[in-house]
Amino acid sequence: MIYQIQKKIFRVESNIDLFEINQNMLRIKGWIFIPNTEIKSLKIVFQGFSGKYVVEIERGIERPDVYQVYQKNPYAKKSGFLANILIENINNESIWLEYSTDKHKYYLYLGFLHGRKLETLADQPQVKLLKSSSGNLNIFKFREKKLVSELVFPEELYNHVIDIVIPIYNGFEFFENLFSSIKKTKMKYRLILVDDCSPDKRIQEFLSQYSQKHKDVIVISNEKNLGFVKSVNKALARCGNHVALVNTDVEVPELWLERLMYPIIMNEKVASSTPFTTCGTICSFPDFGKDNKLFEGKTLKEVDDIFQKIKPTYVEMPTGVGFCMGMNQKVLEKIGLLDADTFNMGYGEENDWCQRAIKQGYVNVQVENLFVYHKHGGSFLDADKKKYLEENEKKLLKKHPNYNREISYFCELNPNESVRTYVKLMLMESMYAEETIVAFDHDLGGGATAYLLKLEQQELQRGRSFCTVRYEYETGRYKVQFRVKKYDVLLKLDSLKEVFAFLEEIKPDKMIINELVTYPNLYNFLKEIRNYKMLHGIFLQMLMHDYFSVCPTINLLNNQKEYCGIPSVEVCKECLQKNANLGYLDFESMNRWRNSWCEIFEVCDEVVAFSEDTEHILEKTYGQMKNLVLRPHQVKHMPMIPKIRKTSKSVNIGLLGVLTQHKGLDVVRKILKKIEKDELNINITLIGKSIEPIHSKHFKQTGEYTRDMLPKLVFEEDIDIFLIPSIWPETFSYTTEEIMKMGFPIMCFDLGAPAERIKKYAKGIVIPEISAEAVLNTIKANKEMIMGGIKKPYKKKIAFIVEEETFSSRYRVEHLMEQLIYQGIASDYFMLSQSKKICLEKYSSVVIYRASKKEAVAKIVEKAHKEKIDVFYDIDDYIFEYEKIKDLEFLSEKDYHNFEKYSKNICECMELCDAFITSTHNMKKAIENVVNDRPVFINRNSLSMEMLMLSEEAVEQKKSDEDKIVMGYFSGSKTHDADLETIKNAICKCMRKYENLYFRIGGTIDILKEFKEFSNRIEHIEFVNWKKLPKVISEVDINLMPLEDTFFHACKSENKWTEAAAVNVVTIASWNSELASVMEDDKNAVLCRNENEWSEKLEKLIEDQKYRIRLAQQAKEDILATHTTKNISNELIHALCGTGI
Repeated sequence: MIYQIQKKIFRVESNIDLFEINQNMLRIKGWIFIPNTEIKSLKIVFQGFSGKYVVEIERGIERPDVYQVYQKNPYAKKSGFLANILIENINNESIWLEYSTDKHKYYLYLGFLHGRKLETLADQPQVKLLKSSSGNLNIFKFREKKLVSELVFPEELYNHVIDIVIPIYNGFEFFENLFSSIKKTKMKYRLILVDDCSPDKRIQEFLSQYSQKHKDVIVISNEKNLGFVKSVNKALARCGNHVALVNTDVEVPELWLERLMYPIIMNEKVASSTPFTTCGTICSFPDFGKDNKLFEGKTLKEVDDIFQKIKPTYVEMPTGVGFCMGMNQKVLEKIGLLDADTFNMGYGEENDWCQRAIKQGYVNVQVENLFVYHKHGGSFLDADKKKYLEENEKKLLKKHPNYNREISYFCELNPNESVRTYVKLMLMESMYAEETIVAFDHDLGGGATAYLLKLEQQELQRGRSFCTVRYEYETGRYKVQFRVKKYDVLLKLDSLKEVFAFLEEIKPDKMIINELVTYPNLYNFLKEIRNYKMLHGIFLQMLMHDYFSVCPTINLLNNQKEYCGIPSVEVCKECLQKNANLGYLDFESMNRWRNSWCEIFEVCDEVVAFSEDTEHILEKTYGQMKNLVLRPHQVKHMPMIPKIRKTSKSVNIGLLGVLTQHKGLDVVRKILKKIEKDELNINITLIGKSIEPIHSKHFKQTGEYTRDMLPKLVFEEDIDIFLIPSIWPETFSYTTEEIMKMGFPIMCFDLGAPAERIKKYAKGIVIPEISAEAVLNTIKANKEMIMGGIKKPYKKKIAFIVEEETFSSRYRVEHLMEQLIYQGIASDYFMLSQSKKICLEKYSSVVIYRASKKEAVAKIVEKAHKEKIDVFYDIDDYIFEYEKIKDLEFLSEKDYHNFEKYSKNICECMELCDAFITSTHNMKKAIENVVNDRPVFINRNSLSMEMLMLSEEAVEQKKSDEDKIVMGYFSGSKTHDADLETIKNAICKCMRKYENLYFRIGGTIDILKEFKEFSNRIEHIEFVNWKKLPKVISEVDINLMPLEDTFFHACKSENKWTEAAAVNVVTIASWNSELASVMEDDKNAVLCRNENEWSEKLEKLIEDQKYRIRLAQQAKEDILATHTTKNISNELIHALCGTGI
């Protein structure tokens, strides 16, 4: 578990695991101990030009990895340390770790701080240890120290009169909740209402009647609209008391005014006070910094009832938030009103006021025991919001240059996160769930944790709540994550007692033991699990991801690094005394180990084995087990890859995953030595990474990969056969299953689950002996099975040259390269800027994608023609005849001011080339009109293997919401803005007719003003990485694909249809001749010729779910047959390989 370089300085053993400085934050983590002396203190020391600064840091953190390496040295066990240190306005400083014993003080040099820009010369240097509360809630200590039984206020509070200022601009729909809740206080108050010339006539009438019915109400009516800030200032000028500034879109709970004003009345240094709310930036709940809805449909009272039990500490903030903010009258007198000259219409004015207060020695605080509901948007016109925010942020920073920095620090610290976590937890515990599951897992990641995360997601989707307990060996605490629906909290508990006390709160119905490696006091922990099971009678399940329950080695490798075969206990005793690779050191004896685990197995309702071999090993160890069940893992979809042709001349062995010692690292090294010694034409490619370096010209590794990248990597690396070199009996092997699903030959040693599965696989080979010689002899003996029927490689490759990498270049170049590799044709990818260095002798043809630099293209063509190589030009947009497209609306935008020149350059580059590749029939016609008799090939855009796998995953993960129907428009770029304009009336008509209809708009597009009335049902998603796009599209029910009626748009390909079809989503599109050639109306899509058809057909899709599903299923069937990289025309293959032109 530990592979650090160990240092020995002044008889100290130490290592720095992490040392990084990001902006003004130093993060350091590591371990240190003296073998025979206790370290009493640990400090970080900054020494240099700015002076000397010393910070004492957290130490004594358990490090079982260090403890194991240093043979149970008692001082190694809690040798860990970590710290986050704020550093401001210091530079050119040496950084040291100071460690002290009873008698001596030593220093370990860490690094030098230099090259940092000082924030401001006026600011004093500062070095401060940050202790964030984020994610560190200990619920039991919180209850002990941070809760009160009831709200009690001093009589003095009720001697004060509060001026409640409410600025009003429309928002009549909020009045009932606002004015009915304002009176929920026992304090004396006066209402000052400012109507900023609201156009809604109901406002004036309501205010007139309200002021007549209630005393102590002042109504100020502006004759013209003055804007928010001037309106508020008119009210503030009338105030003679402390102020509560409240927006119209706010609803407040009982005793709200007492809680809001208490810190101001009781502490003259408090300038402003702000409560928690749904939408209040740094005061938001449940999610910090976001606009939230009321938690899971709870009432304001239900949420506030929990908040009011919090004992407030009145955390200082850089600013208050003006939705509901207490203001100190004395501060108003001293620093003045809001700055109306600078901020005028609002946004930033309260931040400025609070910053001015800070500079005069006052503080702004958060009121932790008050929660108000803020609907957001009642006081201002939404259309102006973005403009005001952007303009006023610049003005605010000009007045207060350090404001953003202070906000960033506050967000980094998130000092009231423990309050949010506690309240959220209490609300979650009150939510109904079908069943509650608790799982015990380690904190090391890996396959077992990945399995549990997937299981957790499945159970949450079934309406169950899920709690995961992990022991965090770095801090010696238990991380407890509790999730219900979309909500989750993270607790940090100090002991087993607290863990099981928390379980008593959530009352689990099922308990899962996933992984207990790293847990301390393991025997006691197993006893607690057994007792809890016996006491409550809940379902207990044990998952056999490894053999930790059989032996402390975890993987059953003995002290000779060989599979032990489960020998007698006496043999185990001797092995464990010499074995350096133990997952648990304090096992005492194998007898106690087995007895303790046996007691757990006896009370389990299920012991789940993922392979027959695991069943065999368990029963060999513990005897027959009636509760033992076989349940192999389910591996996700992996495409079958028919290997047609080699792309290299060597035999290529593939390895998959992370290569470690128990996964066969030494075996691989020995195979490579044998290959080199015997001068064999064999290479080994690790798709993944090795934990230790391997030096051989016959070896390469791709580095980390994601599962969806695997098929493409297998093709690119020309893998002939895979080897699973594990030397331990794996309980299951995802990599083995994935390889078999792809249809590749595979071999392994006769151990564990891989051998069990491979014996049943037609292209599988089990090697009886674990040795390099046996592996190479197996390849030699099975050459016909491995290579049979596979054609020899082409002599030459294809060169692809790209001027600029774009969304389109991936479709046109990378996907074509994949189409070719499917056929056994290799290719290389170059940027145009690299073209001078390309040696064209080894290529049969060159493909240039959408290049506009004529000089560079001309040189490539000249070099190619000298080698008698054809040059193809690939283009998929009708952009080379400017005179015919110059009236397109998007070309008038500033981003396209040089487009005429660009278009001309494209055309000139095309003229230099020998042949053309394009995406549609209309594009082919357009190209043929300008290139005389040169050949033009159509290669329609296709979905890559990676896109298809991502799409399958998106479908599996899709969450259905029967109460909603969601339309989606994913334009991708600004060139499609006008497309959406063509169907805006149809969309608005449907949005008005169907209240359960929602609209999701993706890409760089401006939201049309016509859609503003549906803002609460419209979501704008910024441009996302293409790998995330399938998930985004899968979350809608109807995909919109409108296009303007021009030849330019009729040249467009059907990408949006194929992407939607891949995730089972139906597409409704504008009819044109090109789309009609691949999409069939009422069969695999819906095509509309005019606005009336858009309205009628869209309504049919909205109303008829079965219709949507039928069309989507047919579309998917069709695109899988015609629009994947398995498909390519023979004509194009022959042309690119130099035999077809």
